[in-house]
Formats: sequence, C-alpha cells, structure tokens
Amino acid sequence: MFYFPILGAINLFINTIAAPSNPSALSDIALIEVIAGIFARLEYTSGGQLSIPFPRELAEYARALVSPSRDILSGALSLSRQSESAQPFPGGVDNISFDEVSLPLTSFL
Repeated sequence: MFYFPILGAINLFINTIAAPSNPSALSDIALIEVIAGIFARLEYTSGGQLSIPFPRELAEYARALVSPSRDILSGALSLSRQSESAQPFPGGVDNISFDEVSLPLTSFL
C-alpha cells in the first residue's frame, strides 16, 4: 500500500527533474499530487496518526523546478517568434524565378 505509490512518485519526480522543459512535466506533477492526495486521505482516516508528507514535498519541489524553466522556455520562444516575424520571407524571394516554373497543360485536363 505504501511501496508502489511512493515508488511512482519518486519515478515521476526523477523524470521531471531530468527534463523540466518536457511537455509532460506538468502532468507528471499532477500525478505526484494525486499520490499526495492518497496519503492525505490516509492521514485523514487515521485521525492524523499516519502522516506521510513526502509526496506532497516532491510535488512542491518539482513545481518549483518546472516553473522557472517554463518561463525561460516561453521567453526564448517569444524571442524567436519576434525575429521570425521581422523577416516575412526568411529565405528571401530574390532568387525565385517564375519563368522556371512551367506546368504542362495536360496536368489540368
């Protein structure tokens, strides 16, 4: 009853720290919080005698790690989008010649 939820929380935490910019990092943190909820329910049913705050702390640490990396990633993406929008045709249109493009009339028939 304790082993598998704790093992799952640890594995999700390690996965989150290994790649905090991974798109699944936020869902991994949500799963750690579900595991923390399981242990919160055990604490509630035992009348506070059985308290295991470890999964809740893992979720807090993981969220604290993922938040700054998300901010850095979103800042980098907005900078790259701004630089792309400054050049409407990144490859340039100077070297395109429409004379070279010819379609046979049979392709339309």
